[in-house]
Amino acid sequence: MKNFVPHTGEMGQLIMAKDWSTTTIGPMKDWPATLKVVLGTMLHSRFPGFLFWGDDLTCFYNDAYRPSLGKEGKHPDMLGMKGEEAWPEIWDTIKPLIDQVLSGEGACYFEDMLVPIYRNGQIEDVYWTFSYSPAFDEQGAIAGVLVTCVETTDKVIMRKGQEELSAHLTRVLKQAPVAITYCIGPDHLLSVMNQMALDLVEKQEGEVLGRPMFEIFPELIDQGLKQLMDNVYQSKKSFSAQEMPVTLSINDEMTTLYLNFIYEPVFGPDGEVEGVIAVGTDVSESVQARRELHDAFEKIEESERQFKLLADSMPQFVWAAGPDGRLHYFNQAVFDYSGLTYEQIEGEDWLQIVHPDDQAENVRLWTESITTGKDFIIEHRFRRYDGQYRWQLSRATPEKDDEGNIRMWIGTSTDIQQIKEAEMEKDVFIGMASHELKTPLTSIKGYVDILRGMYEDSDDAFLNDSLSTINRQVATLVSLITDMLDLSKMKSGTLILNKEKFCMNHMIDKVLEEIRYSNPNNRIVYSSSEELKIFGDETRISQVLVNFLTNAIKYTPDESDIHVEMKRLEDFVMVSVTDKGIGISKEDQERIFDRFYRVEGKNEGTYPGFGIGLYIAADIIRRHGGEIGVDSRLKKGSTFYFKIPIQAQ
Repeated sequence: MKNFVPHTGEMGQLIMAKDWSTTTIGPMKDWPATLKVVLGTMLHSRFPGFLFWGDDLTCFYNDAYRPSLGKEGKHPDMLGMKGEEAWPEIWDTIKPLIDQVLSGEGACYFEDMLVPIYRNGQIEDVYWTFSYSPAFDEQGAIAGVLVTCVETTDKVIMRKGQEELSAHLTRVLKQAPVAITYCIGPDHLLSVMNQMALDLVEKQEGEVLGRPMFEIFPELIDQGLKQLMDNVYQSKKSFSAQEMPVTLSINDEMTTLYLNFIYEPVFGPDGEVEGVIAVGTDVSESVQARRELHDAFEKIEESERQFKLLADSMPQFVWAAGPDGRLHYFNQAVFDYSGLTYEQIEGEDWLQIVHPDDQAENVRLWTESITTGKDFIIEHRFRRYDGQYRWQLSRATPEKDDEGNIRMWIGTSTDIQQIKEAEMEKDVFIGMASHELKTPLTSIKGYVDILRGMYEDSDDAFLNDSLSTINRQVATLVSLITDMLDLSKMKSGTLILNKEKFCMNHMIDKVLEEIRYSNPNNRIVYSSSEELKIFGDETRISQVLVNFLTNAIKYTPDESDIHVEMKRLEDFVMVSVTDKGIGISKEDQERIFDRFYRVEGKNEGTYPGFGIGLYIAADIIRRHGGEIGVDSRLKKGSTFYFKIPIQAQ
């Protein structure tokens, strides 16, 4: 048995070189033949092996086992050591297994068992698949334990990673914000139904999993849903639908939902269809909101319908957004018009179809509406698929729950290109007509002033009253025509501000002098905190104050006082006009500075005007970097005010 140890290999050389006389099994020449046979077989094997021999369970191992010990660990010192000394960190684990084999109870086998060992300078978690088998001496008694083993750490870690990934995917699937089901085989057995889908049909997992889809929901068969899923399974092609009405039995009540969904085939390793996954979204609220929006449009005044004839005769854009303002739905007209897909314009990317010059104002107004909850309205231009831009009137209103919380925004965009073109022609006409009318009216006013001067001391009361009436009416016409000219200049961009430094106190004094002279029946009370000089267009700012005062006089009884106040607010000067007139509703206050907007009511005919004076005033103040506003209560009166920077140069 001299050749039982191979001449090659590290472990054979180490065994031959070791002085075994210092161990309990003695010199190699005294070893029993059975030990040499078992040891020789193990050393010649390419399969990892380990041997415990004798009363001290002396340790032997082969070259194939050597890599499992790592670096800076037990090798080579453990060769010939007692088992308990060699494996102190796992002796409580492996000693019972060794005892089981030594007692004759037979071999034992374990797969992917965690047995941490000391190697590479530390205790490492190591997984093994191994067997402990008896090794016999010449008398047939069990003299040792032969261990055949394979380290499976990498396999176990990979499997655990796959299991964790699978569990993660399952959690994602169950918590996905869309309804998801997965049906297996031609009978469409429900294998997966996530929480969103369960909530949609108000079912529990135990009620549906493992059963055929259309056994659980037989009402879907006559609606064609089973045929659609059969076709996807057989044809290997997906199917999708938008806003499809689906009637389900939910808690024994037939409920119709509108769903966006897709049926997608799932393929196995052999390329054949294993099942069908369905992903759906309940868009019933969007559909209902759009219908309500359509019904609301039917109530718009007939005059407004005529202005929007072109828009009403064409498909209208409809879109929806969440409470945070992120757009998540567009109707097909948007895609047809823009030539873009949903993926290209969802979220914030819809802004790409808005004209670059309109984007900043679009974002500002939309952000303001999302923040305040007020209706969104804007006129802007959309790029068509051919690159041309057309004007659109976009509106959006919030849909709120019973507690007043915004659930979603529903919006529409209507083509007003022809209206805008007509407005341009109208503006040109107004500008020309106003200019032509102003010259003869100026002449008339001049002659009236001459006649009033000539007959100032006349005793003819009728003549004096007639001349005063003519003078007031001419002044009204001049004011209206001046407003129309200013409006025309604003539209054309030719309303120029001639800014210079002037005293606000002196300007207000001059305006009040003129107003008091022409309206002696109204008492105007003026107060100011200090003398203030600003840089601005004195004529235009006085025009704003005149507008405030004439409106206050128009809507205030003769015996009521009108209060004018000027005060400093940090770096701004604020001028306000307060009356005790008819007041303005909250709804009208939001639009009082819009062009051509006039407060409607039973007394409307008493107060003539075009509704452009405040619009022009607002433009003048904003172009000075200021702010204009109103505080009012019905039947209590109003306070109109403006604030402009003291130093705006």
